[in-house]
Amino acid sequence: MEKIFIKQLTKEILEKNINRFIDILSDIPDEYWKSEHFLLELPSKWSFSLYATNNLEQIIGYIIASYKDFYNSIHINKFMIDKRFRGQNIGTLMLEHFENKCKTEKKNLITLKVKKSNYSAICFYLKHNFKIHSEHSDYLLMKKDLG
Repeated sequence: MEKIFIKQLTKEILEKNINRFIDILSDIPDEYWKSEHFLLELPSKWSFSLYATNNLEQIIGYIIASYKDFYNSIHINKFMIDKRFRGQNIGTLMLEHFENKCKTEKKNLITLKVKKSNYSAICFYLKHNFKIHSEHSDYLLMKKDLG
């Protein structure tokens, strides 16, 4: 397995590489995120969002996250790994790095929404000790207590 680097996402890096970020979503049915969604300013977005590169400096995944007043939590707005790199534990590596950042910043909770039809993502989050908090028409709200 090649070396993976987890880095802090900045607005400049996102703007420069916006097409790559959108391309990573290309195999997801009904995906609606466009450049304006990625570039939306959110509380503490640039403090908690991450991206991963391989040793060729190719962006292969990202977590876009923001602060929520709800229980001093961080919400994962978008978490994607390039389809060519899935199944190589890169998602686990990124999530562990992200959780450590949240703990260092003394956040209590991580939340996220996942489509009910995205069985592999639901299994991934359950394996990493996320719990289903509530069920909605087409998605689940999941959370992980960091306390």
